[in-house]
Amino acid sequence: MLAQSLECDHHRRHHHHHHRSEASLSLSTHTVKFTYCYDHPLECSATRYTVTPWPKARNNPHTGTSQTPNGFGTMTGEIADRKTAIDSATLLFISGISLQSETWIPVIQELYKLTSDNSLNCNIRSVWVVERPNHGDPGVRNARVLKEHYPVLFRSLEYAEAIRVFLDSDFMSTEEKRNLVGVGHSGGGGSLMQALELGNYPPTSLPFRSLVLLEVPYLGYPSFPYWQRLYTIVTRSNSLRPRSWASHDQALAWMKTHFPWKTFHPDVLRVIGETYFIEDVDGDGGGHDVSTTTSPGGGRGGKQVTTKTTLEQETACYLNDRTHLSALPYLRTLMGVLPTHWVFGSKNDIWIPEMYDMQKKGLEEDKGMLASVQTIEGVGHYFPVVKPRETAVVIVDILNGRPGGGTSVSSGSGGRTAKL
Repeated sequence: MLAQSLECDHHRRHHHHHHRSEASLSLSTHTVKFTYCYDHPLECSATRYTVTPWPKARNNPHTGTSQTPNGFGTMTGEIADRKTAIDSATLLFISGISLQSETWIPVIQELYKLTSDNSLNCNIRSVWVVERPNHGDPGVRNARVLKEHYPVLFRSLEYAEAIRVFLDSDFMSTEEKRNLVGVGHSGGGGSLMQALELGNYPPTSLPFRSLVLLEVPYLGYPSFPYWQRLYTIVTRSNSLRPRSWASHDQALAWMKTHFPWKTFHPDVLRVIGETYFIEDVDGDGGGHDVSTTTSPGGGRGGKQVTTKTTLEQETACYLNDRTHLSALPYLRTLMGVLPTHWVFGSKNDIWIPEMYDMQKKGLEEDKGMLASVQTIEGVGHYFPVVKPRETAVVIVDILNGRPGGGTSVSSGSGGRTAKL
């Protein structure tokens, strides 16, 4: 049986602001921490991103409610500082394996910039990101439990349960929950689907108005042998990676010269430089003693630095026991009532060739059930962190009721091609 417990610590919160270039928006952040239990109690965190100051409204949103063409529902009240309150979505981002939640920041900034255009039918109330419990800051706080109970296998169900507990908590307001859109990348999308299964929500009371799934494998149970082969490849590759570096600068320099990080957008790399590293207090890069780890920046006092997400835990996310393969079959049962949008990169640069063949066949067979399928040309699996602006455009087009086109990408983006 599942042991599902919630210990919401509403008092353990912190706020900070991210300031980027002059062209970037200032994001106000609000982080909440909570404890959940699937197999063993683990801490998790979720961060809310909003824009300060928000663009001023052209019309008073308190005058009534409106239904928008894209079917996201009605909103009133809270967004008096926003533009016309015809529709206001909250997005919940779920990250892929090895990507900490902060790597969504460039996409989030682009989303807010794009939706400040009053010609669009959509706007964004807020964006939440739930961190994977063995990644980033939660991974540091959970280090002892992870070493003891999850040294080899960390199932996607663990992340899914953290997502479900967050969805069922009161961290989000009633208004945020009313127009909630789930956005998942890679394996995070699988956990997003599994959260729906764990929640056992009635089809008429799903927590999401729609799903946007970015490079999420469209694969079910028959793909299991290929996942086993992929785990072998990942294990071998990760065994060759360094665990620690002499300095913070050397750590970031290494990433900038190795795939996939060297393909990441400069804004994403800046976020990585600010959030990924910590002092290697154990001296082996294999874990963190949270009681003695006190310097999130790491390495600036001459000590070795390592990543907050250990190699062992990253690798443990790739090992599977078939349970993650229930995600797509379950989602298929909901597609009639839950609009589901799938977006892929044109480059087949991560999975085993047979997996791409199987995925193509599945998408073709199920195309009648999918709200939309798009391909972004010239990029591969990591396109959300390679092309954050283009990724934001795809999401905005979907929110705006025009998946596949309608929002133009301005100078500096390199262009975007989407095809249905």
